[in-house]
Amino acid sequence: MGLAAARKALQDDAKIWDTTSADLRTAANAASVLSASTMNPSSPAAETGFLESYRTAQALVVELLTQGANTTAKMAGTLNYVYGLFRDNDEATAAQLTDGWTAKER
Repeated sequence: MGLAAARKALQDDAKIWDTTSADLRTAANAASVLSASTMNPSSPAAETGFLESYRTAQALVVELLTQGANTTAKMAGTLNYVYGLFRDNDEATAAQLTDGWTAKER
């Protein structure tokens, strides 16, 4: 794989992770506004601790989705950083390689 293909792959992968992060963040936001109270729970549901269990599970789901969004955003950022290093150093690296290799005439 050439450097141009490697840079393109880094860029494409970063976009995938950015999209994943945005999707996870959207899911976390949606999960955070769900409410068991809108279901008009019965008395037994309230007495058995269903509502508290629901809120605990909801908080855990929101936390995990948010952590996933943050982690995938960090992965995208790292890939974009490496892409930038390749892009910025590509010309300098090419010049160093060219200086080190001289064509011989036959």
